[in-house]
Amino acid sequence: MKEHGSEMPPRTLNIRAISDLAVKTALALIVATAVVSESSAATYYLRADGQAGTKSSATGCGSSTTAMSVGTFQNQRFDPGDRIVLCHEGGVFRTTLYLRDGGLAGSPITFDGRGTAVFSGADIVRGWSANGGNVFVASLPTRPNQVFMNGVLGDRKAARSDLKDNHDWFWESNHLYVFSAAGDPDGVFTAPGIEAGVRGNCIGFGGQDHVVLEGLTVRHSNFAGFRGWNPGSHVTIRNCVAEWNWEVGVDINGNIVYDNMTVENTIARNNGTGGIALLGPAQDSSLRRNTCYGNGKYQSLGNDYSSMFQWTFGIKLWENGALQEGNEVHSNLVFDNGRGQAGDYQGRGVGIWLDGVPGNPGNLNIVRHNLVYDNRGNGIFIEISGNTLVLGNVLYDNASVTGGINEFAPANIAIDARESFVSENNLVFSNTSVGGRYGLKVVTYGCSGCSVDNNIVKNNIIVGASEHNFVALFGGDNEGPRGSGNRYEFNNFDEEHAGFIRWSGINYSSYDGWETTYGLPAHSVPGDARLAGSSPTTLYLMSDSPCRDSGTNLGPGFDQGLTEDSSWPAYVQTTDQDLFGSAWELGAYCYSGTGPSSIFEAGFEDGSLESWSSAAP
Repeated sequence: MKEHGSEMPPRTLNIRAISDLAVKTALALIVATAVVSESSAATYYLRADGQAGTKSSATGCGSSTTAMSVGTFQNQRFDPGDRIVLCHEGGVFRTTLYLRDGGLAGSPITFDGRGTAVFSGADIVRGWSANGGNVFVASLPTRPNQVFMNGVLGDRKAARSDLKDNHDWFWESNHLYVFSAAGDPDGVFTAPGIEAGVRGNCIGFGGQDHVVLEGLTVRHSNFAGFRGWNPGSHVTIRNCVAEWNWEVGVDINGNIVYDNMTVENTIARNNGTGGIALLGPAQDSSLRRNTCYGNGKYQSLGNDYSSMFQWTFGIKLWENGALQEGNEVHSNLVFDNGRGQAGDYQGRGVGIWLDGVPGNPGNLNIVRHNLVYDNRGNGIFIEISGNTLVLGNVLYDNASVTGGINEFAPANIAIDARESFVSENNLVFSNTSVGGRYGLKVVTYGCSGCSVDNNIVKNNIIVGASEHNFVALFGGDNEGPRGSGNRYEFNNFDEEHAGFIRWSGINYSSYDGWETTYGLPAHSVPGDARLAGSSPTTLYLMSDSPCRDSGTNLGPGFDQGLTEDSSWPAYVQTTDQDLFGSAWELGAYCYSGTGPSSIFEAGFEDGSLESWSSAAP
């Protein structure tokens, strides 16, 4: 067996959440066969122009007379196992769909957009009149947060007098004003026209259990594409696109505990604040295999109309005073979030963010096996949060914003605390971090009453940062009042060079110098990590890497390393560290000796056994 300072973390109970998803998946398959028979379920159809008066008349997508409108749908009741098809044949749905009924275990109510149905929070504005120069005006009673001109985001201005270029717009006193050098917008913009956000959300739900939303595109809302408030349990959003919403693509929140929320295989892009937000008392929920990019990048350019644009992200968990526990964020592709303007700080354009989530030591929140790159702020941000496992992630060239130094500078992985809050008992294991201003940062903001305690950082590769690969300040350095019990062992912080480690405000140019000050066994693995490439998907180990067989055995539950042929988000594969070499590797990948190939097939990451290979290693 592998042995390099073999050690189980002191909270062995904490690892149970990793295997829970596989158990729940198996139980769900058993329950599914025993609840509602197929014969009791029915399929109904909705079109934007639907005319069927009842659900029993909604028999197909082919004609407006054989499908319901959303208005008719809202007055019907539905049973477990029912399937509601959202038809694109009637055009874009320009209304909000509010869910009414829920299903049962194994017999959810499914809303199926077939990958083509679109819900828009915007209406097309028509009836333009000249208003002097190249400015035109039309009636619009609802103030929009954003306006699109033939699908292109318009540039919101503070006054009518500021309208000087195409795509400029301004709203005042129930009227929308636009600049159009080519003349009357009714004739210039026809594909589809000038669209103004007038609805807060595209799809809203709350209180329903066992619901599936799939194959839908939601866009152009004044708040969120999908909006769940106290959503109940076992709600799944999958294979959807949430784009160009003013704040968040998928926003799940509430003040009542909800569990087993799943967002998977969904694209959340170009939303004003963030891609996917899991807020409030979420428990045992999963955000997996999603692609989140371009969020917090466009809507705030040039002007800040809301303080929300200061804090932008790809994926965010925020507890807001109610316990979040057992949630998993895994196998996601998160990149290019944040606008990256001069002076922006670490919270603008975070990849994956846990904010104010103290967690439960008996049921960890887990961030694992994600690819996080080119986000302007912190890559993975553990802010005033605890009892989180950060495992096997690949981070590349995040943390490029220029605002802030020392404790306020961005990092590929950041743990920090402020005010009177604590970040404690976090586990940062087996991650690969390349680039960024800082690689790893463990700090407080120097305030009285805040602290970072008992955070354990092991088996990581953290290299290539432009300023410091590792920074510990104001408690992260175990100075006492603001932090203690933090441990940094079996890590590679790159080849020695000036300032590669910054500890207690002092730059170090050698491992020996830093380890003497650290005062505890560090078992550091020095030298060039010898990664195979310099792109986000080629950061696995070469045969001569000093990080091979140099890690410590962290115990069951932490032993899954990425295979070299993993690709995000659809084909993220893991394998047991114990199967290769004489000891565990540093970093996110296991070294196979064969390059990008794997015996494992799709399904491993979500607990499914159906597609596992029977081949032996």
